[in-house]
Amino acid sequence: MLVCCVLLKAAEKTVVKDRFQRRGKSLPPFLRVERELFNSPVWAALSHSAIRVYLCFRNAENGHNKNDLRVSYAFIQRHGVKGTATISSAIKELDAAGLIDIVDHGGIYKRSSVYGISERWKNQRATSKNEVVSFGKRSKEHCKELTIASKNEAVGLKS
Repeated sequence: MLVCCVLLKAAEKTVVKDRFQRRGKSLPPFLRVERELFNSPVWAALSHSAIRVYLCFRNAENGHNKNDLRVSYAFIQRHGVKGTATISSAIKELDAAGLIDIVDHGGIYKRSSVYGISERWKNQRATSKNEVVSFGKRSKEHCKELTIASKNEAVGLKS
């Protein structure tokens, strides 16, 4: 009986010691999806490839480049979405759902496209699994504002 108590106390001390040692360390890198978004009907209406592409965009975000994300198709393909047509349709789906903004088109102009994380999804509702209805479309003025804001952030100006 005495031996069991001693072993149990020793095990408790190592558990407590390990817990205190872990406190000083930072968390490993992770991607965050807000609970409000995760529980929204807009998220439920997204296809699997759109969710993967969105996570690739969130992976490219570092806290300072919210409207200046440059994610290549090759990067997205390495993370599970293989076809370029699938990636393109997933990006269009994310834009229609209000999760991303297309700040600047690249492609034919030999530049990379610039995307931004958006919160327009809060003003939208999903009516079925494959249909996302928008209350307000993104305008060209909105896109210009995002471009100006991202350029000002790069220079260090505040808008």
